[in-house]
Amino acid sequence: MAEEKRVLCIGISGPSSSGKSLLTSHLSQVIPNTITIHQDDFYKVDIPIHPHKGEQHWDVPTSIRWEDFISAIETTKHNPVQLDSKDATNGSLSNERLDETRALLIKEGWNASTILIIVEGFLLFGSLDSDPYVSSSLQSTSSPTRERLLSLFDEMIFLTAPYSILKARRESRSGYIIEGGGWWKDPPGYFDEYVWPAYSNLHSYLFVDGDVSGIMKESSQTSELRRLHQISGEASPDQVSSQVLALLKNMKR
Repeated sequence: MAEEKRVLCIGISGPSSSGKSLLTSHLSQVIPNTITIHQDDFYKVDIPIHPHKGEQHWDVPTSIRWEDFISAIETTKHNPVQLDSKDATNGSLSNERLDETRALLIKEGWNASTILIIVEGFLLFGSLDSDPYVSSSLQSTSSPTRERLLSLFDEMIFLTAPYSILKARRESRSGYIIEGGGWWKDPPGYFDEYVWPAYSNLHSYLFVDGDVSGIMKESSQTSELRRLHQISGEASPDQVSSQVLALLKNMKR
């Protein structure tokens, strides 16, 4: 009788330009039987407008089709098939690097029949139903949508990096492919006026003293996120991948 395949699901989140997509790409190349789901594929067609600034605001909960997104994860866990995505693989690894890492995984006990689902997005662990224009430390973080989403993850990875690095990375990008094949380029000042405030307000409850540039609270203080691991996205892609692989080895068997 064929061995039943085990399905594991991890969430990878963090601020814009923290390295989520690159980490997801590296892991999907290294680990056999990996399926990726990108939150960016579930933006609404009509992106909400910032009530005070006037531009489209891509970094708020109301920009995402939550029911479609969560249903896609649930369906994939029951029927593990790769979804279509506009997020192309980036940061391809050399064949030598792939072979070395895969050999190490097998040596250390990774079950090659395991199916790994990686869900990547900017807002997996934030305060989904809170006002993105008010710090989440002043609001309730409980919501049925958020609880349903968190229940799907076996492990959770949160990448962080200093504000200055995140801003420099974001502003160095030429733009983004959006729904329908269009193109979005940040207007001047977009990171400071839109991206960073929304990230900070929706995630401050996770951090000591609400400081999103600092250290996350101990897991015991946020029991629903007891499997959440903070990893620095400031390190090289190889170093970040190695740290995540070390975590995955503990859930492999």
